[in-house]
Amino acid sequence: MVSLKRDAVGNSAFFGALVGLTFFVCVFGVRILDPTYIAWQLHDDPAHLYLGWEYFRYENWHFPLGLIAGYGTPDGTSIFYTDSIPILALIFKCLRWALPEPFQYTGLWMLLCYVLQGIFGWLLSALNTQSKYCRLLMTCFFVLSPSLLDRTSRHPGLIAHWLILAALYLGLQGLKAFESRHPKWSWQWSWVLLVVTSGLVHLYTCFMVVVIYLSTMFVFINRERWRRLSTYRSASLPFLFLLAALYLEGGFVVGPRGWAYASWQFSLFSMNLLAPLVPIHHDKPEDAAYVSYFLTSQKVPNAGYHEAFNYLGLGALSLVLVALIAVSYRAIRRCLKAPTLQLQPTVALGPVLATFMACAFLAFLSLSNEIRLGLNTIATYRFFQAADQFAAIFRSAGRFFWPMGYLLLWLALRPVGLIVQRRLIVGVALLQAALTLQLVDLSQLIKHIATPYKTVAQFDTPFKSKFWSSTLPRYHDIFYHPPGDETFYVQLGVLAAPHRVGINIGSKSRSNPDGDHGESGRIERELQSGQLRPGTLYIFKDHSLLDKLKQRLPSDRYILSVVDDFCVAALSTVRI
Repeated sequence: MVSLKRDAVGNSAFFGALVGLTFFVCVFGVRILDPTYIAWQLHDDPAHLYLGWEYFRYENWHFPLGLIAGYGTPDGTSIFYTDSIPILALIFKCLRWALPEPFQYTGLWMLLCYVLQGIFGWLLSALNTQSKYCRLLMTCFFVLSPSLLDRTSRHPGLIAHWLILAALYLGLQGLKAFESRHPKWSWQWSWVLLVVTSGLVHLYTCFMVVVIYLSTMFVFINRERWRRLSTYRSASLPFLFLLAALYLEGGFVVGPRGWAYASWQFSLFSMNLLAPLVPIHHDKPEDAAYVSYFLTSQKVPNAGYHEAFNYLGLGALSLVLVALIAVSYRAIRRCLKAPTLQLQPTVALGPVLATFMACAFLAFLSLSNEIRLGLNTIATYRFFQAADQFAAIFRSAGRFFWPMGYLLLWLALRPVGLIVQRRLIVGVALLQAALTLQLVDLSQLIKHIATPYKTVAQFDTPFKSKFWSSTLPRYHDIFYHPPGDETFYVQLGVLAAPHRVGINIGSKSRSNPDGDHGESGRIERELQSGQLRPGTLYIFKDHSLLDKLKQRLPSDRYILSVVDDFCVAALSTVRI
């Protein structure tokens, strides 16, 4: 291992951050950075994130700290299960006295993720070349990741791909190289920080980081100097801190039965073997028509297109092809005992193999127990019990390919570093050509994702009457019937949260099934019998049910009316 001087490797990642910042501004603009502009995210998964934060913000502190009592009453939930990026939700709740109303941090989070994606892309590129311009070009490939772009538009909680890059950066170097490059940082405590941070962002990302950490630690624990009890104690530190973080953010407010979906969904949302090579679609070709400028989307039998989207881009694939040619060329020259130029050994073989094995394991998981190639299922196998329980928790298997996708990109860029080391102009030309190809190939995808952010979004709500703002403060909870109908949960949540009024509906990634089912039946019985709970406002669409309540209940003690085409029933009460 050569001595790596600070000025030789270019630890300053300012240019990487600039790449991420520039790309974010060009694609998403700056409007979404306005903390009071919330209309753009009040749909699908972004609304899921925002409402979790909105309820969490207005409630008093509970224990565990991430608990949300009023969202999805009576069981409630936590910021962990609303994908509200717990690390930011906890920070901003501490500062809520200074925040405007309304307030959203999703735009800031997206910007932060792209900046950090550029920083860690730059650091990974620094392992391949000393040329700063070439690092800049390599960094662009990490920022232009199609899986990151696709996820940004639909699930902000899962765009922290920089955590995966950080895990690769720590894993590929190992202790010696990392602490030589960063003498003020401890390799072990950097892992602690990374694992805990990933746990405070999203469980899927955390699992990927933990797998890479375990594989990397295995290399060092097997070395003689690490065969001490203190080593194992030190290696367990990230897990101790992680468990504490998961508990505090509310990761255990849902029991084991609530954690799991049906295990068959693990294969439903798995990755097709064609996914890294070509855009794929499930039903409608237009679902993937905007992905690649050059390649036609391919139909696959499973429904996991969006969850298993792992297209690498034609520019990245061309670099993989160049890398394969370069490796084959060097292997032939070695067989002929001809001299070959060696790349500066900035990483050791052991950590690279350990990191590769971790990514390969995750990539294997992404295929699930039904391995498909295009329209054909080429292999199936049965889960044993422990694996089946795991599959029931992590239903979106296709996401686990992300680390391998980034590692393949880094490995493809490494031979280019060898070319740059010998022929700078040739290497730069190769990188520029591949980057141009990547940009053109993804141009339709970028345009498709950027389009919604070019116009000012409008939020339309059916709850327009002044009745709602004047009446809601008098009640503790809103019960919408039937509870399984989430058609208006966003509009109800935006309406009720500032008044600190709980709602019984909401989008939660996991919930306690027994509690939800029992509460649904209880609300049905209350409306049918007319025994309404004090402090509760019932909202439903069944006008015949309202007529029955009017026949049973005295109008002077109950609110029984139709407002904005919604039936409303409640005791005329004053909130205490």
